[in-house]
Amino acid sequence: MADYTRYCRGEKFFAPTLPTLPTHFPFDSESDEGALFRRRGDGYYDHLYDEAFPRVSPWYSPDHLGSEFAHGEESAPWEGIGTGWFYSALGGGAALDLRPSSDVERVPMEFDNTYDAPMRGDFAVPTLFNGNFDAVFQPKDGFRNLISDAVPGWSFHNGGNRVSTSQLVDLKAEAARDDLLAEHLQKVGNDPSSDGYQMDYALKLGDGNKITHNRFVVPDWGVLRFDLYAPEPNGGEVKVTVKGDSSSKTETIFLEPASNAKSYNAADKYRIGYGNQGFETFHVEIPQELRGKVATLEFDVEGSTQVLLDDVFFKSQHLLLGNPTLNRRIAGQDKNNFLIERPQYSASYNESDKGANWVSWHTNEAWLGDLTRNDTSKSWRIDPFLSNAGINSVKSSDYNRAALFDRGHVMARELRNRTPKDQLATYFTSNLLPHEKFTNENEENGMWRSLEVFNKRLVDNKNWNIYTIAGGIGSLNNSFPNNPLVQNGVNIPESIWQVNLLLKPGQDLVDITADTTVIGVVLPNDPAQQSGSWLQHTKSIGYIEEKTGLSLLSNLPEEVRNALKGKEYSGTDRVEDFLSASAQL
Repeated sequence: MADYTRYCRGEKFFAPTLPTLPTHFPFDSESDEGALFRRRGDGYYDHLYDEAFPRVSPWYSPDHLGSEFAHGEESAPWEGIGTGWFYSALGGGAALDLRPSSDVERVPMEFDNTYDAPMRGDFAVPTLFNGNFDAVFQPKDGFRNLISDAVPGWSFHNGGNRVSTSQLVDLKAEAARDDLLAEHLQKVGNDPSSDGYQMDYALKLGDGNKITHNRFVVPDWGVLRFDLYAPEPNGGEVKVTVKGDSSSKTETIFLEPASNAKSYNAADKYRIGYGNQGFETFHVEIPQELRGKVATLEFDVEGSTQVLLDDVFFKSQHLLLGNPTLNRRIAGQDKNNFLIERPQYSASYNESDKGANWVSWHTNEAWLGDLTRNDTSKSWRIDPFLSNAGINSVKSSDYNRAALFDRGHVMARELRNRTPKDQLATYFTSNLLPHEKFTNENEENGMWRSLEVFNKRLVDNKNWNIYTIAGGIGSLNNSFPNNPLVQNGVNIPESIWQVNLLLKPGQDLVDITADTTVIGVVLPNDPAQQSGSWLQHTKSIGYIEEKTGLSLLSNLPEEVRNALKGKEYSGTDRVEDFLSASAQL
């Protein structure tokens, strides 16, 4: 299992316990099968011990009176029992009404109490324990592996397919032999050649390897995401299965290059686009019948060269700062707040407005390339997420002859131009809002465009790391009743807003403080009000929340979030000037 008190961030509701000691379950002095790390304090709880195994009873299985599970039952959730993790919503104890009362002040779940390095790739309380393979105590230490070489979280429901620390790859060592991987790590802000490099592990898998994550409770929302790196994608496949007691979902990643077609190719969704140059994110949609259920997660590799697997979690990378409308993706429900999560961005779609409530995305240098508008189709396409859910989506043709207003990207094409399939993803109509056409909004020298260029240059030239969310406010439909957009049922926003949270090279979520730079703008979308620079329209996050009714940056600690909400950017729209003044921001 794992040292939950030091590595899992599960100890959110109680004072920290002492470090763990290695032991075995079931105990066998000749084998390290079933080895785990457990808390020293467990020895004081007699009721957790079994006469047959006086040293190592399964403390990590529920033992509570009134629980629907018997102590040690195979079908029970086994993650973090005896620690704060189990009593969280993800651990299942809260749903079973088993969370004990405590006089100790509770710690907010967005607080990161990791003993060593921060958990890369997920929330402070991870949506899948050890999904990044970093919660392993000294994985390459010889003495540790004499006791056990089991990988926490992945080693108790594998049968003969045991997951060993020998399969863990130190990405810094791997990058020393792989220039493409080294370049990728530099782009995502963890440069192996710098003093600030953070130790990072991934799991190496090859033909015939099959791994299973210990049983866990599937979160009530959020796509399953994971990163794959396949240096030589010349065949084979990775089958990914979320398996509950009565239902399951399987998708197959084909380890072959995407077609790089100029028009959208649905099959490329599960082919390698960027993943032969660095880690590429793939998504698996979770059926509603699996939500809140106990399940396992399997990765099964067949007929391939070796691949690296990392950052296996639930909920989109682009929503790490929060889900502004707490929306879900359930077919037939919430049609005006429908969740869309794809590797390139996440969004909330509104059927009544025929447009996005908001679009959220994260940009680092790894997302950027050199594709132009002409390298892929420029045709807008109905989002399959919407059509599959029976939602009436906006069509590109709804904009035909729509004088004064253009089809406007919410997230810019240029921020996803490293591969054709990434760029094509920006042309789904779920990433579309009407933008004032001729004067400023969507034109090369317009205010919206200038802000896009400012952000892109910070990332492309200076390797900054930016989290962005954007959308529309209000309606101009009464002012333009005869516009084809209005007649086709599309809402024309009165204003277009955007919030950017800017992180310096090498920084990530754990580095966000009250001093972090945020840029909020609310740009007029009325052709009669176009003038000047976006700097003349900066607003605080609090102002934007008031106008939109959204809850922005909700995953940040409350004191940090409140400080950032009150800030209004008053700097420069020139990247060079911004960087020269950034030390004071």
